[in-house]
Amino acid sequence: MASVFDKIFAKNHSLSWHHVSVFVLTYFSYVFFRANRRAFDDCKNTLNKSFVFQSSEPNEDPILFFGKLDTTFAFAYAIGLFISGIMGDRLNLRYMLTIGMCGSAVTTLITGYLNNITKTQYKYYYYVLYSVNGLFQSIGWPVTVAIMGNWFSSGDILYGIWGGNGPLGYIICSYIISYSLSYDYKIGLLLNSSLLFCGGVIILFCLITHPNQVGLKERNLSNVRNLENDFRTKKAVGFGEAILLPGVLAYALSLSFVLMINDIFNFSLQTYLSLDPKWDDRKSNSLISFYDYGSIIGGIIAGILSKLIGMRSPVISIMLLFSAATICLNYKLVEGRTNHVIIFFNGFLVGGLDNIISTAISVDLSKHDQITNNAHALATITGIIDGTGHFVTAIAQCLIPLIKKKYNWDGVFYFLMIVTGFSCFWSFFILYKDILNKKKKNYLKL
Repeated sequence: MASVFDKIFAKNHSLSWHHVSVFVLTYFSYVFFRANRRAFDDCKNTLNKSFVFQSSEPNEDPILFFGKLDTTFAFAYAIGLFISGIMGDRLNLRYMLTIGMCGSAVTTLITGYLNNITKTQYKYYYYVLYSVNGLFQSIGWPVTVAIMGNWFSSGDILYGIWGGNGPLGYIICSYIISYSLSYDYKIGLLLNSSLLFCGGVIILFCLITHPNQVGLKERNLSNVRNLENDFRTKKAVGFGEAILLPGVLAYALSLSFVLMINDIFNFSLQTYLSLDPKWDDRKSNSLISFYDYGSIIGGIIAGILSKLIGMRSPVISIMLLFSAATICLNYKLVEGRTNHVIIFFNGFLVGGLDNIISTAISVDLSKHDQITNNAHALATITGIIDGTGHFVTAIAQCLIPLIKKKYNWDGVFYFLMIVTGFSCFWSFFILYKDILNKKKKNYLKL
């Protein structure tokens, strides 16, 4: 298997079974993170009918209530990403990942069983728990990307494959919740939380966060990062220094638009389908799963095309342009195979872009020439790029219920089209800069 990995990921030579182990452990740790995050969204219709999530305000729209919960989580998650990124370049990555996984698992379990514990439906408890869960969940992405960056220097195809861990987590969660609904939705929450908690324990005892810890050296990494307990020779890059690195802000804003569209499909659309009387949770989960399948394949294809072209910005611009067309086709949801196909291509184009921007680009930016003294930077840069994106998404989550209330769901899809237009404009700006930089490099070589 090591030889297969070596052929696929040409830039990462001297691959050992430690590399394979790290790839698998970090991949599935984030799979379990995402599965746990999606647990409540996959059973919203059931939750709405149960005593647990009924609002104390009888006239409150359940979509608005769930929208407030999603927004609460989104803001906590966005703020947590900035914090986790900074901490990830300064603290023990293995301990951080374990705390995030186990903490999120316990919080989700308490949220699901809160009514049994307190015998109350006081909804503000849920706002607090969603906020805490968002902070624990925010640890996962910057830390796992930082660990991957320690072991694998780069590789569009590698990170295109690895970036599909989130959508796979959503798919696994959908299957778990769908089968558990025949008995009790809490069983699904228990299973997802148990997977995440057990994964955290495995990470604690089995994950090696840096090749130097087992006597290996990464040949292609001139910027060696995150060697635990060795901060005497390597310092963590400052937040201000990281955010001013060329490309960081540009891609942070670009990912903001992509993440906004991605999260609206993953959460707001899920809410719409789940609470529509014509759809039950199993049916809506089945449809949304096609978006996740598309995201996995889209990330891989984006990685392959980026490697062939030698640049990522053309791939990003083209995929965004086509995504606008699929959103236009999909603004009216109707039953039938065509709808599943359109949802799949939405995931392929938008979710696939999310995978490649938030992984491979973060790794490349962290190795910029301006980062001196081999400073730790990857977790901070990942936190900045993803944190900015999710903060913008959180603001959009506030707007979605208002747009839905005034213009119905047609207005939401028109909003998505406008956002996609801005995203296309910004991506062409990045493409223009990349072309100029490439011409400059070619000129200097002459």
